[in-house]
Amino acid sequence: MKKFIYLNDYLYSVKRRVIKQGTATLTISLPSVWTKKFDIKPGDEIEVDERGKELCISSDSYFSPKKTQLDISGFSIPMIRHCINGMYIRGDDELRIIFDKPELIDIIQNCIDFNIGFAMIKQEKNSCTVKDISGSTDSEFDNMLKRIFYMIISFGEDGLEIIKKGEPIKDFWKRDLAIDKYIYYTLRMLNKKGHPQFEKTKFYYDILLLLEHLADEYNRLYKNTENTKLSKEAIKTFEDVNHMFRDFFDNFYKFEQKKSNELILKRNEIRNKLLKAKSNDDIIVIYYLRKIAEMIINILQVQLQLVL
Repeated sequence: MKKFIYLNDYLYSVKRRVIKQGTATLTISLPSVWTKKFDIKPGDEIEVDERGKELCISSDSYFSPKKTQLDISGFSIPMIRHCINGMYIRGDDELRIIFDKPELIDIIQNCIDFNIGFAMIKQEKNSCTVKDISGSTDSEFDNMLKRIFYMIISFGEDGLEIIKKGEPIKDFWKRDLAIDKYIYYTLRMLNKKGHPQFEKTKFYYDILLLLEHLADEYNRLYKNTENTKLSKEAIKTFEDVNHMFRDFFDNFYKFEQKKSNELILKRNEIRNKLLKAKSNDDIIVIYYLRKIAEMIINILQVQLQLVL
């Protein structure tokens, strides 16, 4: 997989003075940030592609392995989770964790088990070492992204069916955790190796973050629908939002401007449903459904930057 830096791209733009060597050779220096990321050394081969007035420099190398030390002494449990998950997402390969209380090892192990590919390889009295043992994941990005889409579709549709039957929604929060687990793994892939089309990495990163927030809204909806009875209108709105996300998924992989416009109009319809809700139960559910619809359009806005 190639990594790119576009010399005229606003995201990765750097200026370099052209130097004359010999009678006919012109050279420029490579940005040190880029060479360090991909561990470029003297004698390595890189590719230079001409694209009109632009030159695209690429390397088959991966980001350099990153080792980190983290002292969690005095941290709260949520802070510990955020730190370990954050280092996992950003692509750290080895993490030495120092702690002051032996019982924290169980919290650390729980975090490690949550993050795909991480394993504890060494444990001492007041520290442990965690390492990525997953290996290369270059070809997995598209499959992982589709899996996340399918998981969210199922999260919405299965939950609605349970609500329709009047059954209690138990342990549905575990589905949200499973979605987070795959999203963290896919974000990590982008941070470590970038998207196969490297210039699109940022956009896919934003899409994944928005998908995580969207799934969180489904989870909050379910937490607030215990012992509630929804009207036919609220159920219909729920169905419309689920269909809206499925339609967005189809359009994500087979883009049509007409369908994108229809999604925006559907979002506008759902906005007005909250004003018409009568019961408190309906108001709570439609409030979350409206947020989900807004988030779908937020993801669409990022997608438009990829396809237009």
